[in-house]
Amino acid sequence: MKTELEDRYKTEFDNKYKHDLWGKHSRLFYKKKSIESLGLEYKKGHAIKVLTGQGDVRKMAIIMKYYEMKGLSPEIYNTGEIDGYPYLEVAYTKDDSIKDKIVNEAGDFITPYEIDLIYKDNYRGNKFVDYHAFELDEEKFETWLKKEIAERTHWGKLNEKGERYSYQEEKRNQNQRIRQMQLNKIDFEGKKVLDLGCNLGLMSYYAADRGAEVTAVDKSDIIEIAEINRLYMGFPKVNFAVDYEGKFDIVFYFAMVHSLGYPHQFKGTNLIFEGHNLQDRVKTQSELSRTFNVEFKGYTTDRGKRPVFWCT
Repeated sequence: MKTELEDRYKTEFDNKYKHDLWGKHSRLFYKKKSIESLGLEYKKGHAIKVLTGQGDVRKMAIIMKYYEMKGLSPEIYNTGEIDGYPYLEVAYTKDDSIKDKIVNEAGDFITPYEIDLIYKDNYRGNKFVDYHAFELDEEKFETWLKKEIAERTHWGKLNEKGERYSYQEEKRNQNQRIRQMQLNKIDFEGKKVLDLGCNLGLMSYYAADRGAEVTAVDKSDIIEIAEINRLYMGFPKVNFAVDYEGKFDIVFYFAMVHSLGYPHQFKGTNLIFEGHNLQDRVKTQSELSRTFNVEFKGYTTDRGKRPVFWCT
């Protein structure tokens, strides 16, 4: 039954689409018919949370992703917009309550809106879902994020202070790598790209910005922080994952041979290969030539001297 409050906050959006659960600042769609009415594909166990009123979807997604890392919020699968309203595609299950954990895990950069914590309708499957009125201190959050990125994405030697630091943001020069690998000469429009060992995903963003559909793969702890950084950056279109399937037009295989060996499994794919520092060019080309037609493209020199090959 509709309430007086619901009538007051009803929008044109509500006349066009039939939501399954109503909220003052959002609408939830979780049934097959209602999700398909939005023009979206129904996926079992997924729901669409559309923000129709107060709330910054970017901040909400960051807070929700942070609590997802703590096991207290449903997983965020995707983001988008319908009729000018932003939405989050999230997991959907039944109700329960975890109020104390939400407060205790807030850190110094999230201020929970405790009035919302008392309502049972704000919980789904032992997960809290309503973050519209939570506050995010972006300066403190950025400090936390930088520390987590440094800790999780570090690779190689420590810095002069004996600290771990961000591999892609501080150890490597992405613009120089792009030029020296000649990625700027590749037409990425409409291509499916796999970035294997993506780290924070900066090379993935380069391909995505040029029209590629990118799957960026790494270890779970790295993917977790790469995904929350993606939300902080404003939802760049990269799909972060811990595994991959299907076929790809282009594969990024950058400094991965020590971790995963030579990429012979990608026969028939256009593969961009970057070796490790001082890796023997002739031996590397000979090994790659067992599977690919190989063209030597020079070296990246932002961190040592690493041979680059285009393999087809």
